[in-house]
Amino acid sequence: MLMVRRTRGLSPASVCPVGIWMALLVGVGQEVLLGQSEVESLIGLLRSEAPYMQKLLACKKLGQMGAAEAVPALVPLLFEDEQLSHAARIALEAIPDPIAGQVLLESLPRLEGRRRVGVIQSLGVRREKAAVEALGKLLAQEDLLSAVAAADALGKIATPEAIAVLEERLAASPMPVRKAIAHALLEIGEKMCQEGEVASALKLFGQVAEAELPTYLRLASERAAILVDEENWKARLLKLLRGDRAEFALALEVARLLPREAVPALVASELSTQAPERQALLVELLGEFEDRRVLPAVLTVAKEADKVARVAALKALGRLGDASGLSLLLEEALNEDADVAAAAREALAVLKDPAVDHELVIRLGQSKLATRPEEMLLFAELAGRRRIRAAQPFLVALLKEDDPRLRQAAIEALGQILGPEDLGTLTSPLLHPKAEEDLPILKEAVRLVCVRAADREKAAAVLVDCLPGAAGELKHFLYELLGVVGGRNALNALAEAAMDPQFQDTVTRVLGQWQGPAAAPVLYRIAKEAEDQRYRLRALRGYVRIARQFDLPAGEKLAMVRSALALAERDEEKILAIQALSRIHTFEALQLASAQLGQEALKLHAAQTILSLAERLGASYPQDVRRALRAVIEAVQEPTIRQQAETLLQTVTAGSPAGNGF
Repeated sequence: MLMVRRTRGLSPASVCPVGIWMALLVGVGQEVLLGQSEVESLIGLLRSEAPYMQKLLACKKLGQMGAAEAVPALVPLLFEDEQLSHAARIALEAIPDPIAGQVLLESLPRLEGRRRVGVIQSLGVRREKAAVEALGKLLAQEDLLSAVAAADALGKIATPEAIAVLEERLAASPMPVRKAIAHALLEIGEKMCQEGEVASALKLFGQVAEAELPTYLRLASERAAILVDEENWKARLLKLLRGDRAEFALALEVARLLPREAVPALVASELSTQAPERQALLVELLGEFEDRRVLPAVLTVAKEADKVARVAALKALGRLGDASGLSLLLEEALNEDADVAAAAREALAVLKDPAVDHELVIRLGQSKLATRPEEMLLFAELAGRRRIRAAQPFLVALLKEDDPRLRQAAIEALGQILGPEDLGTLTSPLLHPKAEEDLPILKEAVRLVCVRAADREKAAAVLVDCLPGAAGELKHFLYELLGVVGGRNALNALAEAAMDPQFQDTVTRVLGQWQGPAAAPVLYRIAKEAEDQRYRLRALRGYVRIARQFDLPAGEKLAMVRSALALAERDEEKILAIQALSRIHTFEALQLASAQLGQEALKLHAAQTILSLAERLGASYPQDVRRALRAVIEAVQEPTIRQQAETLLQTVTAGSPAGNGF
């Protein structure tokens, strides 16, 4: 049996009802619990004059252990100690024994303010059914904080009695409490839905929807109801669609969550009765559904509605339309209103019906340039955006037209649809443009074909064939494009021009960014033989970049670094080469880095490389690593580097693992 100690001059009865204390004294101790000695120690700590933090941790531990025998020691803290009241309550909340819940319930009348709110919350967390009556009384009190907390707790308890109390007080409570009750009823309704009690849930949702509450709560109840009401969701959706602005917005949201097979037709039936702004939103929604059964309704809006709705309907036709709407879209694509025309063109670009491509090719071939050049421009644009390969002959014919708009539209379209095997169709006018103003568009079209080409070698071969006929700026463009295309053919062409002073600037820039190690020999040759120092330096940096970034055999990388160090005239390039050594995890790399310690401008970087290699090589080459680390300590005065070197030296000397390497 537990001994009940008086605390700070108060008798047990002064802080806890006698009945509860008797239950504690009789009931606790009937079971032999694991960790009994620890529980007793923690209880003793709570009753001692121990510091606050120790008691706080003791409360937490007792709650985690669920120790019912700790209840007598925790209860006084609810009333006496402002600082520990919260910790004691949380511990009681976590103790599963019913006596803990009874203690919390009995403490309600004796607490005020935040401590009472906390106990109310704990009763809710514990789902104390016996607390329903007391919590119901708190709902009617003027203490709003306690009333709001009581509503939340009753929502968690959620017994029929708790629900009845909440329903009774919903309409009569002050607004803060009413909102809390509404939240609680919605939470209960959601749980009922999960348990299959949909009818009961709908009753609660209806009560919240009809109460005098902020709009967001009423809409929350409407949303919850429509998603679970399998029989009446259509009527509910129609009601929202015809409601105020907030209800209409909710309808758009929930429509995406309701049965897809039935929603489009229901939404389409409302189009004719809605204002233009709402029509626009509804046809946008119908476009998302991509249900062609509503196509006639959307076509009607596209033809007859106000502009805002027409624009939305034209866009929607791109997702749910077919060739039957082509004539309308083509007509509107030439509309003088820029918004209408843009919407129609957007739809024409994405229509999925294959018959649309066939019809556009026919119209492209039949259009009369003299009468409707705008039509031809539109067809050329669409052929490019839709990548219609069958339109290629008609587009090629337009390259000879005198109208620059037609030529340039054809060039842009061909850039979208050609493959590398047809690249010559564009490179010929690139070399001999009909007008200088076509050249930027031709360059972009050629670039698009090249970067899209699956066979990069074929594309590069076409570009290489253009080089003899190109001059000046165009040749620079071709060299730059060869760098984008890449591959053997491109690299060979760049290598041939590598020593030409006229193109060395472009070639070294392209090769310095080459995606792969194949450019290394060409860069080395430029770095060694170029007359202009600028290009030697650029090539050398590109050469070192390859050694640093690409996966090459260690021996090959090391040879490249040696060559770079031999060629480098400035410390900047030597430092880059030394840094590259840190990625070559060999004894030879360690030796080469150590050899640079004698140069004042390089020794810090050499030391950092040695430290990096030492972590990798210490287990395999302990003597050589120790020698290199001692050399770092002798050569470098920088404290951080010296300390790292000394630490690594001790580790290697002791023969113990360190870092990733040993």
